[in-house]
Amino acid sequence: MRSVILAQCAASLLAALATGCISVVEPVGDEALAATPGWEALAADPTTASSAAPFTGLELAEELAGGLDALEFLPGLRVAAVVAGSPAEGAGIAPGDRALRVDGVELRSLEQWHALLEAAAPAARLALELERGGALAHTDVAVVRRSSAALRPADRFVERRRLDCIARTVMAGAAPGGVGVRLEEIGARSVLRGAGLRAGDVLVELDALPLAGVQDLFRRVAAAPAGATLQFTLLEPDGARRAAVVQLPRPERHLTEISLWPLFSWSETPDERKGEVVIGDLWLIWLFRREHDGDAYRTSILRFLSWESGVGALDEEAATGEGGR
Repeated sequence: MRSVILAQCAASLLAALATGCISVVEPVGDEALAATPGWEALAADPTTASSAAPFTGLELAEELAGGLDALEFLPGLRVAAVVAGSPAEGAGIAPGDRALRVDGVELRSLEQWHALLEAAAPAARLALELERGGALAHTDVAVVRRSSAALRPADRFVERRRLDCIARTVMAGAAPGGVGVRLEEIGARSVLRGAGLRAGDVLVELDALPLAGVQDLFRRVAAAPAGATLQFTLLEPDGARRAAVVQLPRPERHLTEISLWPLFSWSETPDERKGEVVIGDLWLIWLFRREHDGDAYRTSILRFLSWESGVGALDEEAATGEGGR
């Protein structure tokens, strides 16, 4: 009788381990890497930072409006500040004004404004359409060139997860809104190469909608589902247009966690940066535990004996300069 009871208890224990104590997290795809920046700004080339830069004295800013469930950008760019003695102050522009158009082109982003300035000829004058207190006004502001020791605002952006390219916003007169995105560099395994695109190509539309700049391009690509097919419109140097079809890659899936409590458990982040292995997990004490963060490892036995080895990994963040232009 006792042997029967022991056999039933053993069977119940095995059933519990097989059903309620085994935890395997499904492999994860692109969404698990959402916290990793898909694109980032590249600082302006330091070799040209001290060269003559276009300057108007305007500090512009984008603004959002609406509730959390329906945020949208307000049209144009708000004048956040005007540098004293600058061409903008001489043109009568004041903080709080909203710049709506430049030379008839609708302003939709800061990067578009920077591209306009870079494309302006020396001593050029830009025709601005402003909104002030609900009324429209027009004025001309001169673009001057001046030397500056500060870095220019970032004008190139890199996207590594889907398109694997470096691009910048440029002015393209024949494009809708006069804005395009020029591909500066394309990775060796980029899906853009498979679609026949090359460095120097200018993209003006994505899925038949005009592009507002490189950040707009990368945001829309990031929002598309994995494996989606995107339709790009390119602008040729002679003004002709051609289409290119790009299929986004399907990311590899990653096993991030498996456990058989209380025997063992293993977990690791999708980028393999952090992980942990535990053997004999009894909550307050364990037989063996090893954690890693980058190249730094921490090992402990019975919780009382522990040691560390290796070095931690450091994150680098590119600095970008700011200031009125």
